[in-house]
Amino acid sequence: MDGFRATRRVLWITIRLSQERHLTVLAAMHDLNLAALYFDRLVLLNEGRVVAMGTPAQVLREESIRQVFRARVRVQGHPTREVPQVIVLPAE
Repeated sequence: MDGFRATRRVLWITIRLSQERHLTVLAAMHDLNLAALYFDRLVLLNEGRVVAMGTPAQVLREESIRQVFRARVRVQGHPTREVPQVIVLPAE
């Protein structure tokens, strides 16, 4: 099983168990798109400080992501879910 598929499987199992057992899940992730797909609340950190906290739509904003990751990005709606999707743009 490739890494991407394994990660998605672990996230799916984690979320399913948290719903069945009414547990809170805390996960540290760098893949913003997977975080938006699997979690209903996100915290964006920069050097240990909270930059944004809330729903994926509240947290995944172009300016916040540029500030934290120092990258050009475009945030758009996911094609099949009601969550934002982050697209990394080439450096100028």
